Amino acid sequence: MSNIIHHPSLIEELAGEIKMKCSYHGKLADNEIIKKGKSKSGIQRYRCKICMQQLHKKNYEKNKATLKIKQAKYRAENKEKVAANKKKSRIKTFAKHKEKRNLYSQEYCKKQIEELGDNYIKRIFTKRTLLKTKDIPASLVEMKREVIRLKRLIKLKEIGEDIEKNNQS
Repeated sequence: MSNIIHHPSLIEELAGEIKMKCSYHGKLADNEIIKKGKSKSGIQRYRCKICMQQLHKKNYEKNKATLKIKQAKYRAENKEKVAANKKKSRIKTFAKHKEKRNLYSQEYCKKQIEELGDNYIKRIFTKRTLLKTKDIPASLVEMKREVIRLKRLIKLKEIGEDIEKNNQS
């Protein structure tokens, strides 16, 4: 065991295993306990995560103005570190929500195809060409949309006729 002196009321020994207790909430699981400094006599103090969250929140509310000034000063002095951390955070968030984004993207594409949206029509024109979507005029998009609607109607009519032939046979 380490050189830390533990207060007997904060530690419980069960079958050779040391269990720490929160000063306020009593015995908790090991992953819910956080060391919270030492007393003047060198005794290790423990708090649960809930207590520590409340303590941090209370401290933040009490010293909000001072903390904001310190944060602004830190950001001004360490622009490169702050930028690197932002980038790292964006990458994590991007990776975390990848499935959600993909699902949304698929739904958006399906909707564009069904409703013959401008983006879908423009993609048809720009596919395998050097054209950009912004180069396609709205009138051309409208004409292509009508052509696709007509093709879809013809296809539906042909399918309907095929079904009637199969039912008659």
